[in-house]
Amino acid sequence: MFGSSGCLIKSTFPMLHNSQKVWKVYFSCDKSEITDESKLQLLDTIEFLQINPDKVIKIIGYTDQCCVSNGRNKKKYNLTLGKRRADAIKEYIISCNQSLKYRIYTESKGESEPEIIGNDERAWSKNRRVVVVAS
Repeated sequence: MFGSSGCLIKSTFPMLHNSQKVWKVYFSCDKSEITDESKLQLLDTIEFLQINPDKVIKIIGYTDQCCVSNGRNKKKYNLTLGKRRADAIKEYIISCNQSLKYRIYTESKGESEPEIIGNDERAWSKNRRVVVVAS
């Protein structure tokens, strides 16, 4: 399933959102490591950028509201975690195709824009995400 560069060979299709292509990648609690399943999704992003040289992507990292404890500054920590997640996606895409590095922008929204409102694992698991938007 992996090519010689460590990138997956098979791709999936992105969601359409207001004439933009949108991919979502989910993470475990307090983690920024990309799973093999997520790498499979990102291959479509890479292919899309290769076929559309005029497009750029914005990678936005998000977190849930439950994982931080032990007296840490929750808002600052979650902004940093969201950025680590976005940067992990960016680094993976660039590792698969160096020429894409100037067409990728990252940011973090931390816990500020939950996809699902709730105080349970179902909601939290959907909020631990990165959204990749190609336009």
